[in-house]
Amino acid sequence: MQIGLKLSGVMIASALLCGSACADIAVSANDAHSTNVDGVAGFIKDGPADNISVIDLSQTPPRILGSVDASASVTGPAQGVFVSGDESFAIVASANKVEAGALKPDSRVTVIDLSVTPPKVVQQVTAGAAANAVAVNPAGTLALVTNRNDGTVSVFSLKDKQLTPVASVELGDAKCQPAGVVFAPDGKTAFVAREGAISVLEIDGDMVKVDPKQAILALRPYPIDISPDGKLLAVANSWGVNADIGSVSLVDLSSKPYRVVDVARTPSVSEGIKFSPDGKYVAASSLNGSTSPPTSPRYKDHALLTVFAVSGQTLSKTAEAPLGKWSQGVAFSRNGGTIIVQNMVEKNFSVFGFADGKLTPQSPLAVPVGAPATIGTARR
Repeated sequence: MQIGLKLSGVMIASALLCGSACADIAVSANDAHSTNVDGVAGFIKDGPADNISVIDLSQTPPRILGSVDASASVTGPAQGVFVSGDESFAIVASANKVEAGALKPDSRVTVIDLSVTPPKVVQQVTAGAAANAVAVNPAGTLALVTNRNDGTVSVFSLKDKQLTPVASVELGDAKCQPAGVVFAPDGKTAFVAREGAISVLEIDGDMVKVDPKQAILALRPYPIDISPDGKLLAVANSWGVNADIGSVSLVDLSSKPYRVVDVARTPSVSEGIKFSPDGKYVAASSLNGSTSPPTSPRYKDHALLTVFAVSGQTLSKTAEAPLGKWSQGVAFSRNGGTIIVQNMVEKNFSVFGFADGKLTPQSPLAVPVGAPATIGTARR
């Protein structure tokens, strides 16, 4: 994808040079090989390259600044992109790929420099089978990648936009399907969603180990996020044969043992979950039957975005809006006034203004190539 890339790189570089006062981007990893037609998952043989798009959230409506080819995948929760605090680079995981005419697990993790013109891939390393979610500690020195197909977390040291393999941490069950991962603000603890629980990782430098005494029981947790103050963990759960019902759980992290303090229902499995920058809201994108066959009684012609207000340790639904189909990650602008949600089938983003707990639909934002699968924004 070279058309328009040079100009877009200039625009990205200009945004970064103006500093934190005006830089406000999201990075979307776009899967160009996966499909879902009438509820049947498949893939495109000899399709275009996967890619990432850099999105300017500082203006209304948001716009795509530029794209560059990089491995990406819709498999797993929509948390496969990390964006550095200064928005100068991104790390993208890829859980599957098309190879020899079939979908196969991928293990590639790509580092993309966003500070140069045009943006470019500067490194590609290998994690475990079906590498699907990425988190980096607040110090910017340690990266974790969850590997959905082998029950492990890959540990990398991070320096000067380069990843160096350190270790592979086993979560105790090769079939536990690790998914979302986040660090606590102190960098000494991380949380990994897996089948049946949220595993708690203890971190000392680049030494990472599972704390068996602090696992948080959960039912099919998938994406997770941590509040800006680090006191609450939001977990999207689903259950039923076809993930018919879902929920968002709040976990109190202010004292041990960690405990669930509230639960709110969502429509089926949620691929994305995100706290607002001020921590007053949690947004979840739920499939809502949009990936079921049209003949299924569970089928709906749209996914749903649900926004919950967070008051102390309590969730209350404040807004809900239809999305496209097979919707994935959620991202807030830095001021919390814009929310975008990825739609795989329509190959675009649903865009909303957000104020006083209310959603205002805006025109969707199309992706030039591929479909938006995972997304990341900088934490501040």
